Amino acid sequence: MLAALALVSLVLPCQARAQVLTKCVGGLTLKLNAASAGQGSLLLAEVIKPKNVQDVTGEWGERATPLWAEGSSSNTLHSLLGVDLEKAPGKYEWKVSWKNGAGQAASCSAFVMVRTGKFPTENLKVEKQFVEPDRSEERRVGKECR
Repeated sequence: MLAALALVSLVLPCQARAQVLTKCVGGLTLKLNAASAGQGSLLLAEVIKPKNVQDVTGEWGERATPLWAEGSSSNTLHSLLGVDLEKAPGKYEWKVSWKNGAGQAASCSAFVMVRTGKFPTENLKVEKQFVEPDRSEERRVGKECR
């Protein structure tokens, strides 16, 4: 697992490697491998927690983020946050919630600036027959769809 996470860090752009550390109430720390990320990129997130913290959940872009530990005795949880290709540039929140040893709920957030992604584009041109089928092909398609 560590090798996979190391590989992920190699493919991240160098300018995106400034880490974010957020100290939270109850001794929790949120860690992101980057303060900013381009559209279409991936962030490595970690939650470093004391032993009495339980039921830790994460949320990124209104979706739950799976969290996992590398061993049953580990106090570090890991997550991967994908930045959607169509996510508008701006400031976004990764929110982590948990319960302390007394069962009280708490939450904390770390923030990421999403930048415009730069992607190569390729224009394809195909012949008209592949875009606009003639009548006989339309009839054949109609029969095959039934």
